Formats: sequence, C-alpha cells, structure tokens
Amino acid sequence: MGTRGVKGAGCATDRRSFLAWLGSLPLLRRYSSPSHSPSPSPPPAVTIDATPTALYQQPDGRNNLVRITVTGLEAPAGRARVTDRRGTLVGTAGLLPTAPSPGAPAAFAGEVWIPLSGPAEFQIDLEVGKQRVGRRRVRLAPPRRWTLYWLSSSHTDVGYTDRQERCLEVHRANLDAALARLADHPEYRWTAECALQVLSYVENRSPAAGQTLAQAIRDGKVGFSALFANLLTGILDHETLARAVWPAGWFAREQGLGFRTAQIADVPGQVATLPTLLAASGVRYLVSGVNPERAVPLLSPADGASTQLAGAWTSYPQLYWWAGPDGSRVLHWRSYGYGDALRFGFDVDAGEMGRRLSDWLLTHPVLLSPDYPYDVALLHGAVGDNGLMDERLVANLEEFNRRYAFPRLVPGRAEDFFREVERRWGATLPVRRGDSGTYREDGAASTPAELARYRAAQLAARAAELLALWDEKTEPTDGGASGRIAHRAEERRRMWRDLLLF
Repeated sequence: MGTRGVKGAGCATDRRSFLAWLGSLPLLRRYSSPSHSPSPSPPPAVTIDATPTALYQQPDGRNNLVRITVTGLEAPAGRARVTDRRGTLVGTAGLLPTAPSPGAPAAFAGEVWIPLSGPAEFQIDLEVGKQRVGRRRVRLAPPRRWTLYWLSSSHTDVGYTDRQERCLEVHRANLDAALARLADHPEYRWTAECALQVLSYVENRSPAAGQTLAQAIRDGKVGFSALFANLLTGILDHETLARAVWPAGWFAREQGLGFRTAQIADVPGQVATLPTLLAASGVRYLVSGVNPERAVPLLSPADGASTQLAGAWTSYPQLYWWAGPDGSRVLHWRSYGYGDALRFGFDVDAGEMGRRLSDWLLTHPVLLSPDYPYDVALLHGAVGDNGLMDERLVANLEEFNRRYAFPRLVPGRAEDFFREVERRWGATLPVRRGDSGTYREDGAASTPAELARYRAAQLAARAAELLALWDEKTEPTDGGASGRIAHRAEERRRMWRDLLLF
C-alpha cells in the first residue's frame, strides 16, 4: 500500500509539472484563462458636431438653422436636444442616417433652429429612445447675414441652340412673360441681357407692346443692358468696338431712357479699352459671366504660380473697379458662368436652394477670404443658352423669401446690386487695369476667309462714315435731299449692327 502511495504521488507531481509547462505557453494561456477569452470589439466612440448654416429664419432673422451630425451611433435613428447655458431647451433635431461616403463611418444628421444673434454656448444631448448616449458642449458663432441680388436673364447665343430667328423668338417670349408677370409679381425684375433682345422685341411686336416694354424699362421694372450683344471684343477694330453701345444708345434716345449697366457673358475676357468705351457711353457698371476656357484669371495653382498670377486674380467671383488706359473705369462683377439659378436649385424647391446657397456661402474660398469683407453678392442668370424662363424659379424664389430672412434674395437689376456696393464700399474697392483675357478670339482663325472679308467690311464701313461727313455738301439740293441723307444714315446704322453680329 505504501508502495502504491509513493507511486501515485510521483504521477501527480508529473501531471502538475506538465500542466504548469502547458499553461506557460502564450497561445494556450490566452484561450484557457477566463480573463483572456475573446470579446467583441468595443463600440465606436460617439461624436457630435454642430455647424451653423447661412440660413436665418423669418420673420426677424434671429434664429439660425444649425446642422447637427453624429457618428458612432449604433441605432437606426436618434434625437438631439439643444439647451442654452441656463438649461432651457431651445430646440430638438431628429437624426436620420445620411448617404454613406466610401470608407467613412455611418453618420446621422438633422437640423434645428437655434437663436444665434451672437456667439453663444449650448449643450447637445444625444438620445436614443429615453436613453442619453452622448453629450457635448459647443460654442456657436453666427455666420454673415447675406443679401444676394439675383440678376434674372437668359443668355443670348443666337444660332447656337436653334436657327437664329427661333433663338430670338425665345428672347421675345421671355420679355412677353416679364411684362405679364409684373401684375402678380411686382417686385420681380427681369433683365434683357443685351440690347439685341430689346431691339428684336420692338421690331417684331406691335407698337403698343414696344411702348409697354419701354415704359417698364423707364420705370425700372425691366433691366436694360447697354452692350448690343456678347461680343468678341478682340476681333473688332476701333470703330466697330466704339459702336458696341450705339444701337442701345439710339433706342434710349428715341424712348427717353437711360442706362447704367452692361452685361457680357460666355466669353473668357475683353480688351483693356472696354472700360474706356463703356464709361464714355454713360455706363458705370459691368457684369461679366465668364466662360473661362484658358482665360485669366482662372488658372490652376501651379499655372498661377509660374505666371505670377496667383492670389485674387485666380478665382471667381471678383468685384473691382476696372480702369481703362485713360483712367476712366467701371465697377465690375466678374463671375463664373451665367446660369446661377439652376446651379443653386431654383428649379427644385426652396429647401434645395437653401442647402446649395448655404454651402456656397460658407465654403467658397473667395467669400471666406479677408479680401471679400462684403455681405452682398450677385447671382448671375436664370436660364442657360437661349433658355425660356421657367416660372417655377419665381415661385421658389418667393417661397424661399417667405421661409428665410437671410440670405435675403433680391430679384433685382444689376444696377440695384452695384448701387448698394458703391454706396457702402465704393471708395475702398480695388482697382485693376489691363485686359481680362481675349482667348476665344483665336477661334476666328478657323475661318480665315470669312475673317478676311470681315476685316475688309470693317474698313469699308469706316470709309462710308468718312464720306458721310460730306453728305449735306454733295447731295443735290432738291426736295428729296433730306430723305436720301436720312436713308443712308439708317443704312449705315444697320451696317454697324451687322458688323457687331459677326
């Protein structure tokens, strides 16, 4: 018996030694010890962010629409309760999943109106059901309260989208609609982008309709632009360029009208003498909607650095005095494109307008720059090339203004925008000189024969004007002399008008 006992004790010692050795192995110890058993990954940390938008609530613009975003929330939805420093509930936002971005964690978002007349602190409690799952204190500052002037116009590109006469009829129809719209929407302003639109209307509608349009322009209810068309200024000789405002001037004198604004769009830039021409013609303000194909100043950062044109020249929009060689100048708004209404969702609804406009105002580098201290900007254009006005744009504009106090959308003329700018900042605006990039003109080289004939026609037109100086001295003095002189003068006006359409 004693022998068996000694033998059993030795076996137990061996087993204990073996188990001790086995337990010393790292891999086995990890899975055999209860304290090192596998466990699921910890849930992601909940993050809460709050960002004021550029949208302020009617009627007084005191409340700002704040966007709340949450990540790390393991629930189908949530709720954010916002309280002020005194613990008073100021708003609640429902949080719903947002469209996931590749590689980004699932996110939830909601919006809430918060009183934000100045910088203030708030507490955000994140709840799922009745359980609080997160909390954050934030300090929010109100963004700029913007006023955006909307220059409603249709771009004139005769022959681009249809036959020339059909394109012009679209612009005549837009003016018909603009006049008819005034009765129900008296604050809304439509602008004829160029004088060609107005002259085509007067020449193809009844005399009564033409007078109605002239009266609306006279009353400031329809915008009237001085430039005849969207010209390639770099292929015009001096005499032809000098007549770029002539057709509008004749119409204005006949109707007792004035003009202060010119528009030009869909070309990269203009010659350095354009400000001199415009100022000499009585124009003080210029709106250009740039098609920036290879045009200064829209350059890549690398190209801008290599040409030493980086900085304020390299992005849109721009607002400055543009001075000509003689020092005369025009106040110039230079923007990217000319279809801002569609770009910012005016054809969708007021909510989409608010989202797109707020994102633009709060993220665009020009508008965030210290070099742009202004709280006004211009939205250029309603529809695109030879586009027929969509009445939804007017309805959505009015709904936007009923919903939001800021940004304040003003459907005005260009001069309405510029007068506010000049009154508030005219003395401090930068002054720039030089041309703005006449790069579209090289396309004329693709039709050299036609361009040569055009050059010859410009020279012939100059000769005709020189000969006309002697009309009264060389015309036979019979009863029809004055009529023949007047007829030739009208032919010369049409000659210059045709040259401007090349």
